[in-house]
Formats: sequence, C-alpha cells, structure tokens
Amino acid sequence: MKIAPPSADLLIKLALGALLVGGAVWAIKRATTAASDAAGQVLDAASTAVDTIATGVNPTSTENWAYRGVNAVGGAVAGQPSGSWSLGTWIYDITHPGQ
Repeated sequence: MKIAPPSADLLIKLALGALLVGGAVWAIKRATTAASDAAGQVLDAASTAVDTIATGVNPTSTENWAYRGVNAVGGAVAGQPSGSWSLGTWIYDITHPGQ
C-alpha cells in the first residue's frame, strides 16, 4: 500500500491553522504579561502606601507623623534649624537644669 503525498490544499490549511494557534498563544502571552505588569505595579504602590502609613502611625518610630510634627513646630518656635530640636530633649533640659 502506497501513502499518497499530501495535497497543497491540506498543507495550506495546516499552515494557516498553525499560524492562528501561534498568534493566539502570542496574544494570550502578551495580555497576561501586560496584566501581570499592571498587577505588579498596583501591588508595589499598595505596599509603599502601607509602609508609609505604618511608619506614620507607629508610636515607637521617630518617623511617625506626631513626632515629626511636634518637633517641626517646636523647632520653628525655638528658632532652631530643622532636626536639631526635639520635645524629649527640651523636657529633659527643663527638668535637669544643672546638667
């Protein structure tokens, strides 16, 4: 029994089918890459926001909003440059005048 050679019509249909499948795979890959990039950017922004808020409300941090606000206002009232005045140091100085 002889096997007949494939017809040109069959080869064209196979090539078009392969092209469609390859194009679909490429489109899906590109869409998922774009979606994952967007999701990664959203997660990065959310992580940054959570870190900023957590630091801002952490009562033990010297970077919390209340600590920085009080020291900024106190430094402005005392006429000292930013970062050189703190409420804790001021209270210590008042309660320990001889030192």
